[in-house]
Amino acid sequence: MRKRVFASVLTLLIIYFLPSLVFSEVITGVVDVHSKRAGMFAMKTENSFEIVSYSEGTKFLNIKDETEIEKDMLITVEGRRDQVVFIAEFITSKPVFQKPYITSLPRDSFKKELKKGTPVVDLRPLEAFQQGHIPGAIHFSEYKKDDNLNRIVFYCRSERCDSKEDTSFLEKLKGVNIFFYQEGIKGWVESKNPLEISPEELNRKIKLGDSMVLLDIRTKEETAKGYIPGAVNIPADIVEYAGYRFPTYKNATIIVYGTDDADPRSYKAANTIAFWRYPNTLILKGGIKAYAEKGYQVTKGDIPTEIKYKRVYASNTVPLDRFRKYLDENPGNVIIIDVRDHEEYEKGHFPGAENYPLDELPFRLDEIDKHKEIVTHCVSGIRAKIGYYILLKAGYKVRCLLASVGFDDSGVYTISD
Repeated sequence: MRKRVFASVLTLLIIYFLPSLVFSEVITGVVDVHSKRAGMFAMKTENSFEIVSYSEGTKFLNIKDETEIEKDMLITVEGRRDQVVFIAEFITSKPVFQKPYITSLPRDSFKKELKKGTPVVDLRPLEAFQQGHIPGAIHFSEYKKDDNLNRIVFYCRSERCDSKEDTSFLEKLKGVNIFFYQEGIKGWVESKNPLEISPEELNRKIKLGDSMVLLDIRTKEETAKGYIPGAVNIPADIVEYAGYRFPTYKNATIIVYGTDDADPRSYKAANTIAFWRYPNTLILKGGIKAYAEKGYQVTKGDIPTEIKYKRVYASNTVPLDRFRKYLDENPGNVIIIDVRDHEEYEKGHFPGAENYPLDELPFRLDEIDKHKEIVTHCVSGIRAKIGYYILLKAGYKVRCLLASVGFDDSGVYTISD
C-alpha cells in the first residue's frame, strides 16, 4: 500500500515539475526596449532577438526588481517559451560593480579627474565607444601599460559593468590607484553632458549619408579657409541664442567641431546644446585640424548657415507623414494596431485602429491578417516597438510608430516627434 501511495505521489510530482525541467531554457542578450506597464522587454541576442515577459512570480537576481531593467543592459533570462514570447522565471544581470581595491567616483569627482588629465578608459565594446564616448577617454583595447602611471579612471555603460573585459583589464593595473566612474556613460549623458566622436567615425557617417547636424562653431573668416562638407556655421558666441534654429526632433545627432582639442569653443557650444536635452550631442575629437590630417575632404568657400535637418527613419519605423496619410486615406492593405490597454483605447483612439493590448497580442495573432502591412502604435513608441518585435517574430510585415501620441477628452489626437 505504501509503495502505491509513494508511486502515486512521485507520479504527481513528475507531472507537476517535468514541464519546467524539460522546457527550461537560458537566453542572454542586451535589452533594446522595456515596458514596465506591460511587463515585457525585447532583447537582442547574438544572432536574433527575444521578447521576454515577466510577472509577480519572476525572481530577480543582482537587480532589485523590474524597475532596474533598462536599455542596453546585459540580461540573462531563464524560463520557457510560449508562442512567440519567452516567459521569465529568473532574470539576472551583473551586480553593481564593486571591488575592495577600487574607489568609486561620483560625477563631480570624476570631472575633477578629467581636469587633472588623469587617463580615462572606456570598458564598453569598441562599436559603442566609436559611436560616442566621454571626451578624452580611450578604448581599453588602446591602453598600453605605463610604469610611471599612478592613477587611472575607467567607466562602463552604467554602475553595472557589462564588459567581459573588466577582469583582464584590471589585472594590468596592479600597483596603480584605480578609480571607477560609477554612473558610466548613461549617467554622463543623462546629466546633459556631450560625448566625443573620432574623425574616422564622422567620416564613416558622412559616407553612409547618416542624418545629422554637423555644426562648425568657428568664425566666418575661419570657415572660409576650409570646412567639412555638409557642415553649417553658427559661431560659438551666438549658439546660446540660436536654439530655435535646431531640429524639433530631440534625438537628432548633432556633431560640433572647432579648430582642435585646444579650442574651448566647441566644448562650450556642445555643452549648451546638450543642456537643451539633445542627448546625441557629440564633439569631434581634434576638430577640423585632426579631420584634415586624416586626409578626409575639406572644402573652401561660403559655408551654409541654415540648419536643414531631415530625419531618416529606420526601416522598421513608419515616418510621421506616411502614418498621417494612412489615417487620412485608410488604405485597405494596412492595419493600424493600437497596443495600449483597453481603457486607454476607449478614452480615445485613431479611426479604424484595432486594439490588441501588448500583453494579449502574442496570444491573439491568429486574429490578424498576415497578408496586410501592420503598423503598431502606443503613446510613446515603447510598447509599439515591443509589439513590432512580437509581430516580426511571428512572420508579419510590420513597422512601428516611434512618436508621441495623445488624445483629448473629445477624441482629437496629436502626433509629434
